[in-house]
Amino acid sequence: MIYELRGGRVLLRPLEPGDFHAWSEVRERCRDWLLPWEPASLPGRPDPARDPQAFAARCGARRREWELGTGYGFGIFVDDALAGEINLGSIQRGPYQNGYVGY
Repeated sequence: MIYELRGGRVLLRPLEPGDFHAWSEVRERCRDWLLPWEPASLPGRPDPARDPQAFAARCGARRREWELGTGYGFGIFVDDALAGEINLGSIQRGPYQNGYVGY
């Protein structure tokens, strides 16, 4: 299975726990823009943008989606710097072949 897509200056690859600081910085810098699309936080749950362990758990959940074939998350790296994230999710197999793309 291909886990990385590279083209010129852009690399798409799954986020890893070591990407926490770069991911957190992008999320904080873009907070106002992202806010309208963010899901509501569950009370008492740590914020993955502020908690490295919660981010690592998020990376693990995305890895399980890859293994199950139900979702594929990619960090978007431009010139080796994290610029954003894109996810293919809720993938349904069979005759329907459906899913969604979220940035």
